[in-house]
Amino acid sequence: MRRLLDGIYRLASVLAAAALAGLLIVLTLQIIMRELGSMLVWADDMASFLLVGTSFLALTGTFRNGVHVRVSLLLNRVGPRAGRVLEIACLTLATLLTAYLAYAAVDQVIDSYRFDERTSGLVAFKLWMPQAVMALGVVIFLIAVVDALVSVLRGARPVYAEHVTAEGIATDEDAPGADADEEARRYAAAE
Repeated sequence: MRRLLDGIYRLASVLAAAALAGLLIVLTLQIIMRELGSMLVWADDMASFLLVGTSFLALTGTFRNGVHVRVSLLLNRVGPRAGRVLEIACLTLATLLTAYLAYAAVDQVIDSYRFDERTSGLVAFKLWMPQAVMALGVVIFLIAVVDALVSVLRGARPVYAEHVTAEGIATDEDAPGADADEEARRYAAAE
């Protein structure tokens, strides 16, 4: 199961990177066409769809690598037991909010498909397609948040904490912060 989840998270990151590369290509083509005195009528819509894809598909990767904005001032000031309770409370709240967002995103895709909604730009794209990418990103993010919550409930450190120093600064996987061992002991002591 762990291998499957990690594969899904990695796939979402790869798709986010592909969407970002696509965005770069579309913008470059648009610049070139403007210099040649022409324009791509679909470029603005496509750029916005690719930006949405980049943003929502990257949610999971940024969450798991500890680069989401996270205020850990209180977590760093309390003891191990209280820190674990706060971590569980935060992840539970994140799960509830993300579940609602995932529900709303999927419902929006279904409605857009059912009513055959289209964009209002020069080229009428079917709206459910970019919305489906957004919904996919949110659903994968929900899975990652639940995964982190289950890990903490089982007594493990959340994966995002492995990439963050006590000061809240994200680090590379190969270069964990100096306080990583201390933080691991803190989570073990909360057991």
